[in-house]
Order: sequence, then C-alpha cells, then structure tokens
Amino acid sequence: MRKTTRFIILLQVAELILVFHQVHFKSLNFPVTRRVKYAEEVILKWVREQDILLSWPKEYHEFLNFARNVINPSGKAGKIVYYPGIGPHGLFLDLVTPLLAANCDTIVSVDLGSGANTNINLEGCEKWVKLSLAFLIKGGLVSKDEIKIEYKEDESKFLCTFPFKGRKRKLIVYYKKNAGGFFPPELEDGFDVLITRWVPYGMVIDDEMAKIWLQKMRKPRYIITSGAKSYKEGERDLKISPSFWDSFEVVKTDYLGAAPRVMFFLKGNK
Repeated sequence: MRKTTRFIILLQVAELILVFHQVHFKSLNFPVTRRVKYAEEVILKWVREQDILLSWPKEYHEFLNFARNVINPSGKAGKIVYYPGIGPHGLFLDLVTPLLAANCDTIVSVDLGSGANTNINLEGCEKWVKLSLAFLIKGGLVSKDEIKIEYKEDESKFLCTFPFKGRKRKLIVYYKKNAGGFFPPELEDGFDVLITRWVPYGMVIDDEMAKIWLQKMRKPRYIITSGAKSYKEGERDLKISPSFWDSFEVVKTDYLGAAPRVMFFLKGNK
C-alpha cells in the first residue's frame, strides 16, 4: 500500500476516534474543549509513532524547504536554533524541524521533561534521538552508529552529536528546567532561529525573558511556530507579551496535520 494512501487511511481512522472521544468522554471531569484537545493529542501521538515517514506530510516538507531557502539558502555553517520545549512528547523529540528548516549546526533546548514516557536518562535520550532521525537514518543521510550521546546528570543536560551532510551537528537539551526562568549559557553569544512549535502547557515567558530572547536573536531574526488559530496563542498556549510579536511579520502560513494546526514562519521587521 502506498504511503500516501496509508496516511489518508490513518487520518480517517483518527477522525473517527476523535468523534468517539467527543461523544463518550462525557464522564471525565474536565471541560469538553479539554477532552477534545486531549483526544487530538492521543491521536497525533499514535499517528506519529506508527511510522515516522507518515508523520511528515508533503506540505510540511514544503514548509521546511521554504523556511530553509530564506534562513540559510547557501547552507552556511554556524546557524544556531533555540527550541524551548523540544520534547520528548511521548517518544517524539522534534529534531527534524530545526535541522531541515535552518540547516543548523547547533540546536539548544530547555524542557521540563514532563512529556516523556520514559525516564530522563542516557537510554531514554538515545531512543528519542534515533526515533526523531529515523527517516534520515533510513535514507542514509545520518548514520545510527555515528550518533554520540552523553548525559551530565548533575546538570540534567544532554549532549548529542551526529554528522549530517558533511558537517557535525549538535543537540544540547537542559531537562527539568523551565524556559521561562532559565536561559541556556550556550546562547549568550546569540542564536538565529527561535522555534516554539511545541511548548509545555501554559509556559510563561515574562517580559524580562522575552527581552532576553529578542536581544539574543541575531538579525534578521526568524521564528517558526504553530497554533490552532493564531501564532500569538501558540500550539500549546505559549504565554508571552503580545508586544513580543510586534517585532515580527508573517512570511508564510501553512495548514498542516490531522488536528486544526497552522504553521507560521515569521521574520523580524525591526
């Protein structure tokens, strides 16, 4: 069966499951909107983990290619991405978005780790990374044997390196920390792209931290984010001052996924 056909079937099944959840979750003790949101997340997690290739529809690849052609058209080395809330969400750690959207050398994240369904340790990180890179590994673009991972328990900090397209790539994740109150020291000299596609529920970025983000973003400043309706809401309700978004303008918008989700690509306007 062709992958596109399988993907459509999965989405149709997902819609039926969602209807079932909407009708039969009446006994749960939280509002209908939260029941539906919970059902959507269960479905998306299931779809992603069935086959890593099915979780990246053609439109998403097009969105990533568009962003990369703006952010790093020549493939220049040295791009740095800050991705607070990178995951894992279940078993899913989103390395693909920063890697393919910016062709970056370094990805830095701060994550509470509350979404992980395995222990936060060396073994867990290895599983998350290899699942995230599965289709690149399958395509021969990343060698599983060349993925190196270490865990500094005293800092709850993961370091992961792997070669991709002739360059060494690095992932740094601080777990058990809140991005609203902790800014990674690796970004003190600046970063190029901010991704807030997945953030913990209700992650609050106060005015002081928002100012740090803006100060540390190298011009022209790029953001990749998503939301049910507006990028100002965030896919998981990023709480940040509306004035933060005044420094950016939308370059591209795409509707993606089984749930009502919109991807936004923004560029600094100041």
